[in-house]
Amino acid sequence: MKELKPAGTYLSVLTILLGVCGLAGWLLDLPVLYGFLSKSASMKFNTALVTLLLGVATLCYQLGYKQSSRILGSIVLLFSLSILSGYVFSIDLNIDQWVVGDQFTNTQQAPPGRMSAFTATCFLLVSFGMELFASKKPSAAQSILTLCFLLVYSASIGLLLNISGLFQFGQYSAIAFPTTLGLLSATLGLLYTSKYQGWLSEAFSRHSASVPVRFAVLYFLILLPIIIAGFIWILKHTTVTPEYAMVVLMLGAAVLTLPWAFLILRKLNRSDDRLHSLIEELQKSRKKLNEKNQELTFVNQELDSLLHIVSHDLRTPLMSLEGSLELLHRRLENKVEDKDRQLFTIPGKSIKRLRNTIEHLGQIIKSQKLNAEGAEEVDLCALVDDIRAELSETLQSTGGRITTQVDDCQIFYKRVHLRSILQNLITNAIKFRHPDRAPIVHIQASPTKDGVQIAITDNGLGIPQKDLPDLFHKYRRFHQHVEGTGVGLYLVQQLIGIKGGTIEVKSQEGAGTTFTLFLPV
Repeated sequence: MKELKPAGTYLSVLTILLGVCGLAGWLLDLPVLYGFLSKSASMKFNTALVTLLLGVATLCYQLGYKQSSRILGSIVLLFSLSILSGYVFSIDLNIDQWVVGDQFTNTQQAPPGRMSAFTATCFLLVSFGMELFASKKPSAAQSILTLCFLLVYSASIGLLLNISGLFQFGQYSAIAFPTTLGLLSATLGLLYTSKYQGWLSEAFSRHSASVPVRFAVLYFLILLPIIIAGFIWILKHTTVTPEYAMVVLMLGAAVLTLPWAFLILRKLNRSDDRLHSLIEELQKSRKKLNEKNQELTFVNQELDSLLHIVSHDLRTPLMSLEGSLELLHRRLENKVEDKDRQLFTIPGKSIKRLRNTIEHLGQIIKSQKLNAEGAEEVDLCALVDDIRAELSETLQSTGGRITTQVDDCQIFYKRVHLRSILQNLITNAIKFRHPDRAPIVHIQASPTKDGVQIAITDNGLGIPQKDLPDLFHKYRRFHQHVEGTGVGLYLVQQLIGIKGGTIEVKSQEGAGTTFTLFLPV
């Protein structure tokens, strides 16, 4: 059930009350209940019954019971069509008088108990509008209901001011004032309920002009009967000509409209001022953004310089040191005792660890640079095959396997990043294998709505639950018996985050780990 809309609900309840009032008037023989403020017409018993059904139908629509609303609306539609058929084809379908007899109608002017043709037409328009709402055509429904509202509104003015041409269009076509109230409340309730749909959404939007427009429409709906009533009064009680009376009334309406026009103009001016203020703020924000872009460009240049230092200035002396140690080892190999030869391996391991650290540091710097390159078509299956070939010796020595289950091998991503992500995760899966079984890495990939999901599952050592929150932190290691620098998973997370992707991990210590990646495309 949808959220209650108070204004529309109250209008539907008013329609129900008017229908009940008309029925009570007929059952209790109180003509004032079904003929007040009416001239030569009354709300027939059938009209009161249909008004009640229409009110219940609109209330069901307000509360979200669309099926019940559609059924009741269809009953009103069929009843209106049957009444109009009786007028058009001059037939009697025996529905003119139900339950009670009509003693109010002049049989010389209209069939007793029969709803007038104008009234039936209005009920037909409202019920047809409800059917259009049910068919998901709000704009057409609002147009039909607006037409009905204008017809009934004109009739109500005619009844109040005794202008027969507005509420009676020939024989059997007059409408009663209680009926006009019921139709007005029903149409307004339906229009209010659909205010955020169709073309009415423009008048009920959050734009600055929508509120003045709504009040302007209400203002002129109220002003119109006042002008007409004033015109009639002047003609009846003075000797001025109709032209003079019309000019006086138009001038009076203009005077009354000036304050309203001033309020609208002031509101639009203030909205214009706010718009200019927002434009100035936007320009300032754009300027700040350009400054930030320049700063980021400078940072990228600094990162390039740092990357050059890491890749060249640090590696060069490292290679010299490694060469010197190797030369020293050759010259002293036969001059030192066996127990002292192991001293040569200690600096060798340190150099190897330092080289790996420098390599990973360079990768981290690359991952933090702005990524200006777009995605490219990558064959995921071929990429996994390349990684499998690189690790063939390790797989053969450990008896390991890399299996795949890929729905579509072609995905769009940055190749160098995807290769680094997969290589780190697959290498870790084999590196941290369980000592009691051969490592098995299973890669499963399937497309999603906005990208591709890749799950990499292994049967290795697993990760303790207490360590999972710190898994992607830089330089964190959880298995000290295996060599590493602790930056692999940090690098994976950085590379995935560049494109707005995510990585999740599930692990059971001693059983294995599953990394689930979402890569947007």
